[in-house]
Amino acid sequence: RDEIIEISGLRPERLFGAVQRGYFVPHQLDESLNKLRNYYRSRGNLDVLIGLDDISINPSLRDVTITLEIREGPRYRLQEIRLEGNQVFGDELLMDALVFEAGGFYSSEKVDGLRRTLGKIYQERSDRIPQVGVQLLYTGEEDIAAVFEINEQEHLFVDKVEIRGNTRTLDRVIRRHSKIVSGEPLSTLAMDETLSRLRATGHFDDVSFSVSESAAPDRRNVQINVK
Repeated sequence: RDEIIEISGLRPERLFGAVQRGYFVPHQLDESLNKLRNYYRSRGNLDVLIGLDDISINPSLRDVTITLEIREGPRYRLQEIRLEGNQVFGDELLMDALVFEAGGFYSSEKVDGLRRTLGKIYQERSDRIPQVGVQLLYTGEEDIAAVFEINEQEHLFVDKVEIRGNTRTLDRVIRRHSKIVSGEPLSTLAMDETLSRLRATGHFDDVSFSVSESAAPDRRNVQINVK
């Protein structure tokens, strides 16, 4: 119960001011339910159903009680990984680099790590940066396979590097830690190193990247988003 409350952000009021009061904001309820759904699905409960069962307000109009209905469903296990679309590298080389435990509970975090591993292999050993998508296939009653769909596009380069969300830290401070340079190849390796460097400064609550189209077909604009 406590874990569900923490993830959803629906914090109840605590006594003596030890914890910030949980104020009911109606328009944020859908966001809270989506956080819970995403959490369950990220850990293998792919059939989870979460809905609002009841909202009741006490006669003083001061307190609200929220009742959620949660049907967790089975927790699926990842039994197999497959590759599609890879031509530069064969299945054997790529599969040898993808370490996973067959039969373990599905984890979106682990699968995303495998997806990033595929991207790094291409960037380290070829002149291409692939787009790697993931599709989940149901292979048994509670078993799934992860299919990595590899689009071996041509190498891309960085056009503009933009900084967004910095209300206190100067742009030049952020750029000092960035390995993403205009005119250089667009590399997730450089993004990962930049992410680690910026997080290590302790200046930010969150750091992320977004990539957008540029006027040149072989270039992309990169946005460094900080909070």
